[in-house]
Amino acid sequence: MDLSVWGMYQHADVVVKAVMIGLVLLASVVTWSILFSKGMELYRARRRLHQEHMVLGSATNLNDALAQADDFAPESISGMLLREAENERQLSAGSSDNSGTKERASFRMERRVAAVSRQMGKGTGFLATIGAISPFVGLFGTVWGIMNSFIGI
Repeated sequence: MDLSVWGMYQHADVVVKAVMIGLVLLASVVTWSILFSKGMELYRARRRLHQEHMVLGSATNLNDALAQADDFAPESISGMLLREAENERQLSAGSSDNSGTKERASFRMERRVAAVSRQMGKGTGFLATIGAISPFVGLFGTVWGIMNSFIGI
């Protein structure tokens, strides 16, 4: 009997082949693609945030920061946060009570950060699902192999 990976695959029955091709290869391809895409997304975001942080380091007030943020990409997280602060400042300008402006701006920025975090977290639920079912797929393979061994005896 050939004990190479290809030899064992050739001698396996239909159920084992279906599990190997359908679940293992498909789950592997999806997992690696999510890993690489999320890795690149996080790398680009980190690099962009670092560059924006260096640019915004010289800003002394919100107007200076907004002027410098005009050059940022539309999907810039720093730009989004600055625009949220500016929106709250404009909304609060007409109000007679400006005591909670800072708290409201902080709340708006926290909501924006949460939205960006949710966006970056997309796809990780699928990784969790694959990680959760993998032991059961292995257990299924073990039980199937033992059953075939007993049938062969």
